[in-house]
Amino acid sequence: MRPSLLAKLTTAAALIVAAATIGAALPIPVAGPQTFGAITMSVMPRIITPNGDGRNDVLFFKFDSDVSGVPIDARIMDLSGAQIVSPSLNSNGDALTWDGKDDSGRIVPSGIYLYALKIGTKIATGTIVVAR
Repeated sequence: MRPSLLAKLTTAAALIVAAATIGAALPIPVAGPQTFGAITMSVMPRIITPNGDGRNDVLFFKFDSDVSGVPIDARIMDLSGAQIVSPSLNSNGDALTWDGKDDSGRIVPSGIYLYALKIGTKIATGTIVVAR
């Protein structure tokens, strides 16, 4: 099997695991903005470098409106589907953020990570790269 095909199959399987952890039957890969009813979300940047230089240190799940009080289930996972952290809502209420750290406050190793985000019955999944 070609390495690129194997990588695509591995990522697809990992996205299914990610979606299953928050109760989705099938993942919805997010390539651009994702709509959750009246709420639109964008993920940026897709590659984070949590090294403290002030550039691309933090990942944002950016919403086009305030989502304070809206039930959101968001998780960052490794490729095995093990949860690393649940991103936190920023003070403006318009974005979830992840600083590249696990629940213990340690910066995660470089690699590919999965996210799964559920608002209401809509689910979005995708990948993020951490480069150090």
